[in-house]
Amino acid sequence: MNDIEPSIPDTDPPSQGTGSLVAGIALAWAIVVAGHAMTLAAVLSRSSGVGTVLTLLSPEIVCVATGGVLLATGNMRIGKGVFLGLASIAAVVLLLLAACFGLLRQ
Repeated sequence: MNDIEPSIPDTDPPSQGTGSLVAGIALAWAIVVAGHAMTLAAVLSRSSGVGTVLTLLSPEIVCVATGGVLLATGNMRIGKGVFLGLASIAAVVLLLLAACFGLLRQ
């Protein structure tokens, strides 16, 4: 009598993008560590000037730009991993600063 067939739900989970969070975290650490090594060499090879602060922050700027580009192109998990890696770098820096100031107070 009825020619209506019940629809079968899709069993595939929704895609959250390509890549992995660990790859994004590793990419963030690689960008920041290699970037600071190169900017340190550049700063030591020339006299300090107005652009020194911007030069020292350029690896973090590149890291944020890389994460933004990855998110915009659809690599959601790697992009989120880059921002998570940048947050972990900031946490490590804060912990090291707190430890140094703790040693100075003694």
